[in-house]
Amino acid sequence: MVEVMRFALDRLPTDPVLLQKMLLEMADVMEQERAELTAAQATVKAQSLRIEKLEHRVARLLRVQFGRSSEKMDIAQLRLMFEEVEAPEPANDEVPAAPVTKSARKPGSRVPLPVHFPRQTVDHQPWHRQSVIFRRVGLHIDRDVMSRWARKLAWLLAPLGERLFAYIREAAKIHGDDTPVTLLGNGDGSRTGHFWVYLRDDRSSGDMSPPAVAFRFSADRGGAHPAEHLAGYQGYLQADGFAGYNALYRDPKTKAPKDIVEVGCWAHSRRKFTDILEKSPSPIAAEAVVRIAELFAIERDIKGAPPDERRRIRQIKAVPKLEALRGWLETQNRGLSSDSNLARACRYPLNRWQAMIRYCDDGRLEISNNLVENALRGVALGRRNWMFVGSIKGGEAAALFYSLAGTCRLNGVEPEAWFTDVIERIGSHPINRIDDFLPWRWQASRLTNDLEKAA
Repeated sequence: MVEVMRFALDRLPTDPVLLQKMLLEMADVMEQERAELTAAQATVKAQSLRIEKLEHRVARLLRVQFGRSSEKMDIAQLRLMFEEVEAPEPANDEVPAAPVTKSARKPGSRVPLPVHFPRQTVDHQPWHRQSVIFRRVGLHIDRDVMSRWARKLAWLLAPLGERLFAYIREAAKIHGDDTPVTLLGNGDGSRTGHFWVYLRDDRSSGDMSPPAVAFRFSADRGGAHPAEHLAGYQGYLQADGFAGYNALYRDPKTKAPKDIVEVGCWAHSRRKFTDILEKSPSPIAAEAVVRIAELFAIERDIKGAPPDERRRIRQIKAVPKLEALRGWLETQNRGLSSDSNLARACRYPLNRWQAMIRYCDDGRLEISNNLVENALRGVALGRRNWMFVGSIKGGEAAALFYSLAGTCRLNGVEPEAWFTDVIERIGSHPINRIDDFLPWRWQASRLTNDLEKAA
């Protein structure tokens, strides 16, 4: 600030020139102070806006870091909080067989069952382990014999497996995914095979047609396999961003769209951000998880509603959030190193944006592919026990049994009872009545017979 000459009021100079100089100097000072005040006010306003934005972001992050009761949460708990309602309860074979006595447990793991609850270990036992168990009680069955039995049963049940997959392909929407498994070679070591899974389940959109799941096995992950599995199919395919699916949606040469329409998965997108949070704190990743969680919250409120109602609610509530999310992701991506995991996580939904928002235009579609991932849990559990597939034919047989057992569970049918009855009767059953053995029809027939006997 400029210093000005000061005089006592009772000793003001009488020289007019000096008085004029004093007035001009005071005017300059006042103008300068006014400019400084204006600048200071602008700075305060800008800082207030920044503080407001930071407080808003902190509030979002607190929602990630803390629960409503201020109980600290880790990233695994965050996943559970925002998980879709359609995720089923764990099957009996997913419950740990041994009681857990430690008071501390791994974050995100299931709460251990009380010690006094009875335990029974079932399903996913490799042939060798079963052979050893049988031998203990005096029953000697070689594992190679069990393997041959399984292949013969697979041959017997193969027409039913094909009919099941045909039923799945009749749906307007299919969920697809795959998972790796070790495949033994012919003396040349092992390689990675893949189970492919296709699911029909429209109960979330109010369609109570029976759900069904079909598995296929291949010795590699080439895109030719899903192309073969879904040859002639017309409808939606909801899957992850695996490049092998691209030829299903567009002609590789002309890029013209085909009869299969891609639907993206927000659970896959969210997982890329949660994976980052598991390794290190990231405000951007945390905010992305919260923003995506808001989309899933909308879905919980409309689960089971008719397609038209689901579409209407999504257009009102989800579309504005998606538009805001897209702009936010683009802004964040511009400020990140292109090679960073965070940038790749941002680009995942941006690069397939039309597929990611397609669920808002059709109420039959889902926000994520979690339904089919649930169907893969059995394979993931079994893989820990049998560890590998011995041959391609063995993998194909396993895929058939996973299809039949998985469809039984989806329809509330007890798999052992179904297999026992069907295996006894299918050899002499007319092929043109193979639908009688579809798990939901088999169940309905049993209930009808029981009612007739009771009457």
